[in-house]
Amino acid sequence: MLWVCFLAFGQAPAVAVIATAYLIGQLGGLLPLPAGIGGIDFGLIGALVLFDVPAADAAAAVVTYRAIQLWVPVVMGAAALSRLRSTLIVDAGPQAAGLT
Repeated sequence: MLWVCFLAFGQAPAVAVIATAYLIGQLGGLLPLPAGIGGIDFGLIGALVLFDVPAADAAAAVVTYRAIQLWVPVVMGAAALSRLRSTLIVDAGPQAAGLT
C-alpha cells in the first residue's frame, strides 16, 4: 500500500528500499509517545529520506498511507457495529424492552 501511495504522488522507489525503510520506521513505534503518534510516521519518513527519497514525496506518501491504514478499519468497523447492534436489538425482543 505504501508503494501505491508513492505512485500516486510521483515515482516510487524500489520495493527493497520501501521494505527496508518500513522495517526501520516501525522501530519508531517503540518510542514512548502518547498513543504512538508520530513515532512510526517520522521514523518511516526519516528512513526513506536516508535512502535518498525526496522528503516531500516521502512525507506525502507516508501520511496518505497512514490515513488509509487508520480510516479503512474505522469505516468498516463502524458499519459492522451498526449491523451488529441492529441484530442484537432484533434478537433481544421483549427482554430489551424490560417486558419479561
